[in-house]
Amino acid sequence: MLSDGGGIISESGGDYFSELGGEIISESGGGLPRNLHKSLVFIECKATNAYSTVPDEQFSRWLQHNVPTLFQVAQNHPDWKNRKIRFEFWASAPLTAESAALYAAAKAEINANRYEIRVRLGDDIMELCEDIGDDAIR
Repeated sequence: MLSDGGGIISESGGDYFSELGGEIISESGGGLPRNLHKSLVFIECKATNAYSTVPDEQFSRWLQHNVPTLFQVAQNHPDWKNRKIRFEFWASAPLTAESAALYAAAKAEINANRYEIRVRLGDDIMELCEDIGDDAIR
């Protein structure tokens, strides 16, 4: 996998790569996507014990502090200010009911024309890794 300014690019394609709106340059699957400049994805990953839950403090800080702060940084960056922006929170453990409610409320209130938020948890992340098809991350 390659990293580009907070986003993840899969060398082999996959569903997540398609979500970024990129195109593979070489037929072999290598190279950078042609259309990646249209999107910017910031991902915060939490390696929490899968048998516990994500602490509410961690999730609320991401949602209420990190997302707005990074959005302002992106809006003030000359190369990023006109990109479609998405913030993702990845964790191996599930959210608590309180955090899930906070996420649902925020997702309903956020203007999708400004930015989007998304949560990916345990099984979603495993499926994503399998879709990418890179043996190093299976």
